[in-house]
Amino acid sequence: MNILKFKKNIVILLTSALLFSAPSVSYAKVLNMDLTYNGKTHRYSAEEINIRVNGDIITEYTVPPISINDRTYIPARDVFEKLGASVLWNDQERKVHISQGNNIVTLTIDSNIIVANGNNVTMDVPAMIVNDRTMIPVRYAAEALGYYVGWDNNTRTVIISENESDVVVDNNTGNNSGNNTQNPPTTDSSFENLSVVSIDTQKDMSDMTSFTIRTNSKMSEVQDFIVAGNKLVVDFYDATMKIPSSTITVDNNPYVKSIRSAQNQTTPRRITRGVFDMTADHNYSI
Repeated sequence: MNILKFKKNIVILLTSALLFSAPSVSYAKVLNMDLTYNGKTHRYSAEEINIRVNGDIITEYTVPPISINDRTYIPARDVFEKLGASVLWNDQERKVHISQGNNIVTLTIDSNIIVANGNNVTMDVPAMIVNDRTMIPVRYAAEALGYYVGWDNNTRTVIISENESDVVVDNNTGNNSGNNTQNPPTTDSSFENLSVVSIDTQKDMSDMTSFTIRTNSKMSEVQDFIVAGNKLVVDFYDATMKIPSSTITVDNNPYVKSIRSAQNQTTPRRITRGVFDMTADHNYSI
């Protein structure tokens, strides 16, 4: 059982508690621009996202990395050519082909399917055309090419590297290793229940709200990361969702407005995802 808790001075114990604090001060540049996709123009305002590939920060983009539907989208050519990959666009089929060595990845615009070396993998968001540029979900494509992907929330940086050690981040706002585990367990855990529990009134934790996730066994891997500044994503690997995808509204809570849960993906590894819609950019650590 994993218990997720939110409080002023936070500490997160991975197998027991998830805790949140008051908003932190952010100094990242805020991007304000219009984005055109899916036939509509959307006003975008969010802190900028950095991309670091094999130790180097990318400084020039045709379209900057953005967050849409809780996912980081990157301009395919700007990033993957920096990794030495070949990026080809088929306008007639609306497909982008990324190849490097023996790896070939194909994404189709508006499709949730990525074809990695002939195998179909379902993404939770599709590739898109944004401001006339091909934008793709960063993690799926990078990991399909054999790279490790991580997230440093302190600097809002996506880390893409050939070396696993480069993407292990441990800072005051979370640990998102982005590990591409080579030997996942052969058995799944079950994600049995997600619920809001009563306020904890312990003397030393007087301002705490508890959220409980019940599972039938210990999780093989748990990763967390922040998107759009105020959404905490917690991924449970090798976990099968045993409850319907749902949204829980949290009333009168200073830290969390709602919680969403769903089976995020089934291949190549099962991931059950919980998204905590926070009231602000709260600090947290695990």
